[in-house]
Amino acid sequence: MGCQEQFDSFCKKILKNHVRNYEKKLRRNQSRECFYEDVYKDYRLRQYFSVTPHEEAYIFKVMNMEVMVNDFFLGAALEKLDDDQRDIVLLSYFFEMTDKEIAEYLNLIRAIVL
Repeated sequence: MGCQEQFDSFCKKILKNHVRNYEKKLRRNQSRECFYEDVYKDYRLRQYFSVTPHEEAYIFKVMNMEVMVNDFFLGAALEKLDDDQRDIVLLSYFFEMTDKEIAEYLNLIRAIVL
């Protein structure tokens, strides 16, 4: 075996071991991770947390009416959407409007609402 082939083999072994160690570290970290909401629901672990879960509701205005979203993650996701996209979602799920009705109300093409 030539010098270059030995070096190539050595580098491959080093990279393979590094990848194996990194994947092992990721698996170890994932086994220890948990969501804040899951931990906070457990009354035994609640004593270790000083921050209470976010209880405020998100309020969005659609059709001159206010829509209150109590779920923190849903409200945060809706807040990140454009106004038209948010209106489409709110009209569809909270007001149970069809695609055609939403398109007429927002003066959009029905294909955009889909």
